[in-house]
Amino acid sequence: MRKLHLVYFSPNHTTEKVIHASNQKLQFEVVSHNFTTSFQAFTPDIDDIVFIASPVYSGRVPDLFNQRLAGIKGQHNLSIVFVVYGNRAYDDALLELKTLAERQKLKVVGAIAAIGQHSLVLNVAKNRPNQIDLEQIADLSFDIINNLYNFKLNNQLHIPGKKVHSKAKRLSLTPYANDNCVHCNKCVEACPSHAIDQDHFIHPNPKLCIGCLACVNVCQHNSRTLSKAKAIPISFAIELASLKPKNIESFKL
Repeated sequence: MRKLHLVYFSPNHTTEKVIHASNQKLQFEVVSHNFTTSFQAFTPDIDDIVFIASPVYSGRVPDLFNQRLAGIKGQHNLSIVFVVYGNRAYDDALLELKTLAERQKLKVVGAIAAIGQHSLVLNVAKNRPNQIDLEQIADLSFDIINNLYNFKLNNQLHIPGKKVHSKAKRLSLTPYANDNCVHCNKCVEACPSHAIDQDHFIHPNPKLCIGCLACVNVCQHNSRTLSKAKAIPISFAIELASLKPKNIESFKL
């Protein structure tokens, strides 16, 4: 049976919701590949389909996910790429993810930009993706796949944005542990870059931390916090740029 591979990077589980909504109307055997905290290289069968989903950090695909995507050994498999952003803008991330998929020998036939609750400013795009969003993602994915027999393989999918050639910059937000910490180690387990360990417990390794805030959002004791001097102006700018709720965008051949 033809398989559908779901490949995703989701430190805060928002992108995970989107990628798992995408297959709800499709009749394929589903294989999930969670590349968040670890990854295992794989080669899809030649007739398999590959969906790839990434969060957007400062308008880019996280460099850590970029590195892990090298574990996909494609055979010109048909693919849809998804980005999930916090209502400000996805900038060049959708085009970047398409380029990364093509680097791994995948044929991108569709792309979807979805909105998810912002990981820093939680009242921006709060509770998104909601049920309406998830149903729309399922419909759009079905429509793209259902249209597969109506396009020519030499057609190129056009996505807005500029091609990026530089490495994605690491966010400057590095959460640290305060006196509320009970050493439950949930932050250690949640960190996708393994920046929190015994040598870097109070202050994560700044060379590894990607600023995803998974450690902040997973902590039940409010023990992971950010520098107010950095967080407040960034939060204000995000809120100002996110006043109008965005709609899901999709692109297909």
